[in-house]
Amino acid sequence: MKNLKNRWNEELGNALPVLNEKVKNAPIVTGEKKKERGFTAWIKQAKNVALTACALVAVLCCCIIIPLLNQSTQPQGQAYAFSLEINPKVMFSVDEYGKIDSVVALNEDADVVLSGEGVLTSIKGKSADEGAKIFVDYCAQLGYLDITAQGAVKLTSVGETNIKSSLESYFKQKGVLFAVVEEQTSEQSFKQKWDLGDASLSDAIGQMDTLFVQRDIDGKNEEQLKTHFKDKLNDNEVSEFLYDSLDKAIDVVSEKSSDTLALVLQNYLIMTSPYNPLLMLDYWTVKNSDVNCYYDEFNDLMKEMESLLSRYENKYNESINSLDELTALSLRYSQDNVDKLTAIFNGFSIDNFIREVDALSDVLEGIGVDFSFATSLPENEEEYIQKTSERLNGQFHSKKDKNKQKYETDRNVVSQNDYDDFISSIISEYGSLEKYWENFQS
Repeated sequence: MKNLKNRWNEELGNALPVLNEKVKNAPIVTGEKKKERGFTAWIKQAKNVALTACALVAVLCCCIIIPLLNQSTQPQGQAYAFSLEINPKVMFSVDEYGKIDSVVALNEDADVVLSGEGVLTSIKGKSADEGAKIFVDYCAQLGYLDITAQGAVKLTSVGETNIKSSLESYFKQKGVLFAVVEEQTSEQSFKQKWDLGDASLSDAIGQMDTLFVQRDIDGKNEEQLKTHFKDKLNDNEVSEFLYDSLDKAIDVVSEKSSDTLALVLQNYLIMTSPYNPLLMLDYWTVKNSDVNCYYDEFNDLMKEMESLLSRYENKYNESINSLDELTALSLRYSQDNVDKLTAIFNGFSIDNFIREVDALSDVLEGIGVDFSFATSLPENEEEYIQKTSERLNGQFHSKKDKNKQKYETDRNVVSQNDYDDFISSIISEYGSLEKYWENFQS
């Protein structure tokens, strides 16, 4: 006799309908898990948030700390130095990170280049190849590197660098056929070439004054400084700078004299006009008064004066606001002063320049020309450096202005094939780039 449970299962199975295959294979739908509520749910949620936050912190730590560890453990490059000769000669010290940390002029032409506003700061901190390109470009702007002709620059470096290829790319891009004559040398040979002594390259260069003129006066007494300073003014290039600057100054002063005289004459017409409502009073007094004039002839005189004053201000960035100011300007830019400047120019000499120009400094400063560095001799080393720095900066701007059109003229980019042909022709004619450089310097 079957037990009760087995009989129940058997009877239940007989009572239920037989399921077909489609029903048997259908997916089983389950109900959603009941959401937990209250304190237990809050604890679990807080735990999940905490775990997620910990994971994010761990990831951030890996992103920040691992690169720092790699940076501290990765070996840095070796400090080195290189020099460029164009004719401006300059030496660069490069730190272990590949950045230029010192720049030293090796002749006075390099002093002129480095004395321009912002030149040094634009080079320091740059990579060696970038700093070299910046310096060479300034040399081109100032005309030390004639971009309309063929030529060469000399690169001397301690060890292998990519400066040569960088400069070649610069020349090709500027449309200039200049060869880069590279000499890779040892640290000892480099120090001997530039007389750097026995200290390490970075120490030797880092301790040097940037400008050549600062080192050129070491050990000189007061009289020697004066003589040396005067000799520098007599140098052909410096004399040419002073001569050219004086020539330009005369043109500006002469033009300003004419413009000032036109204002004086126009104001005279206003003062002597029979229609002047204030009788013999100047343009500014009439303009600022409450008196009205009803004569067209006089109003036309006032309008013309206003037009002349406006043109003067736009041209010289200087306004004239009273008769006293006009009188002072007419005396400063008188024809007599133009004649005095012309006389100095026609009989130009450094002695004459020093003796005469100081008396006309007010005239020259009014047109933005400052020759004060050359109107007296220095009394001490500090004064020498100050006057020389002003002179070098003046030469920088004079050369840049003089060479501006040539530098800014568009040129076709030099192709790699044309540049290679240029280098090959040099080697074919001179035997080597080094011999070409020697010939180029002579």
